[in-house]
Amino acid sequence: MSPYRLPIFPVKAFVICCVACLAALVTAFPASAAEPGNDTRAAADHLIRLSGITRGICCVLGGENSGIALELAGMEGFYVNLIDPRHAAVAGVRKEADGKGLYGRSLVALQGSFKRLPYADNTVDLVVSAHLAGSELEELSPEELLRVLRPRGAAVVGSLRGGRDGLTKAHLGAWLRESGECQCRSMEDELGAWAVLDCPPLAGADNWSHWEHGPDNNPVSHDTAIRAPYMTQFLGLPYYIAMPAITTVAGGRIFTAMGHIAHHKREEPWLNTLIARNGYNGTELWRRMLPDGYLVHRSAFIATDSTFYMITPEGDGCLMLEPGTGAEKGRVRLAQVEGEWKWIALEDGVLFILAGKQKDP
Repeated sequence: MSPYRLPIFPVKAFVICCVACLAALVTAFPASAAEPGNDTRAAADHLIRLSGITRGICCVLGGENSGIALELAGMEGFYVNLIDPRHAAVAGVRKEADGKGLYGRSLVALQGSFKRLPYADNTVDLVVSAHLAGSELEELSPEELLRVLRPRGAAVVGSLRGGRDGLTKAHLGAWLRESGECQCRSMEDELGAWAVLDCPPLAGADNWSHWEHGPDNNPVSHDTAIRAPYMTQFLGLPYYIAMPAITTVAGGRIFTAMGHIAHHKREEPWLNTLIARNGYNGTELWRRMLPDGYLVHRSAFIATDSTFYMITPEGDGCLMLEPGTGAEKGRVRLAQVEGEWKWIALEDGVLFILAGKQKDP
């Protein structure tokens, strides 16, 4: 997965443009009308816990889930798209979301069928429904959910306990079995019955862990997932970046470190910035400012599925960051190393460093 080939996976460009627009919009039904007597925030939090997805593009199936859609749209990091086949349901959701100031910002509602969801392949982070009726379950297929989910994305569909839907673990298990093999499970808990689908990693996708692909500095990717036609996967900020810039890729995430040069005013907001994005839909995961004088154009960054490494701003060690959130996991410092850390590489679990007493300009 080369940083020089950001069209990470081939998809249909028109549909992608639609998804990009949807990520900027989204809507839901009145919470009180949709779920009388239920705590919609607790239901939304429960679906997030079951999925393990905490941000990104979220598809909510059915107007009865409008309360949950509104809760998700109010959380930082989620862009919600509610889909329902009924015009009246969609209109109600739009009105409610507009009244809360969410319409066009983090929530959009569309009229459409569950048989074919309006997304390109490998784009959606999370699909949820807590009010799925049996007739709706017949229209929806695990294959369609896995088609739209980005690798390592998840879907949680089912019904809340005591609701109108009455789905059980047995119903959901039979639905999953009829659709062939996939990474999925049916379950019941204190809130209801659920089918949970975990989309597997993309077969053949290669990491670009170092600035020249790997620790051997041979800039040739081993990726077999990227195939012609080479279409754009997403468009997202920043459209223009500061220079120099180094990009690393791992675990479906793109990490771009930008340096100290802006050739135009449009690049100035991105000076000395490290930004992490979802590699399938462009959702920003986190960003971190780099200090003035930090030398970007070197092997100062290493991306892996579980850890993002970078030379410390002080140049006296290595920071270890959680790749999905940017939270600091720890630091590597070696008392016996003199001078400034200039270069790092990781191979077979061993971190190699190059250090020198003279500070780089």
